[in-house]
Amino acid sequence: MSSNKARAAVVGTGHLGTFHAEKYAAIEACDLVGVVDVDHERARALADRLSCKAFSSPMDLVGKVDCVSVAVPTTLHRSVAGELLEAGVDCLVEKPLAASGAEADELVALAREHGC
Repeated sequence: MSSNKARAAVVGTGHLGTFHAEKYAAIEACDLVGVVDVDHERARALADRLSCKAFSSPMDLVGKVDCVSVAVPTTLHRSVAGELLEAGVDCLVEKPLAASGAEADELVALAREHGC
């Protein structure tokens, strides 16, 4: 791995998460480090196909990646992205950003607070 490549991962391996992972894997300036899903077998299958690692938890990515695409159901955006943002991991969150305006405001505040 070249040190000037962005280290990326994807949480959620459904249709959109798979799309994100495939795009990261195809970008020359990016290393797809891994994927996470509650269905670990689905995560493992995608990881095997894209030559990366299947992780058990989003928090397993901390310290291993520069950025994460969050492609889980909207009701989980606040919890998944929130934990990652609190750990200083930049997040691209699928739309809608959150299940409510208040949750969206919380995510924006966390990103600002932690320099993401």
